[in-house]
Amino acid sequence: MKPATLQAFHHICYKIIELESNTGNLPFAKSYATVGLDLTTVEEVESQIPYIQYNLKEWKGIDARVLKLKLKDIHKEVKKELKKLWA
Repeated sequence: MKPATLQAFHHICYKIIELESNTGNLPFAKSYATVGLDLTTVEEVESQIPYIQYNLKEWKGIDARVLKLKLKDIHKEVKKELKKLWA
């Protein structure tokens, strides 16, 4: 996995964990993000992102939109890397 992609994923995980709110499914998103900090392979990260995304669905606001878009971009990059590995 590209170091920059992994670093970006870990950065997003830290941002999620640091959120002050605990409404809705955010506690679950924080739990999945905490696990995400220990992941190092493209397969692990690719399988963890959907769980984080699902639990962020109800979170609203500007910060939410930015964070969710960044996570979506990282997921796209991870999927590209997986395709290269499996080709």
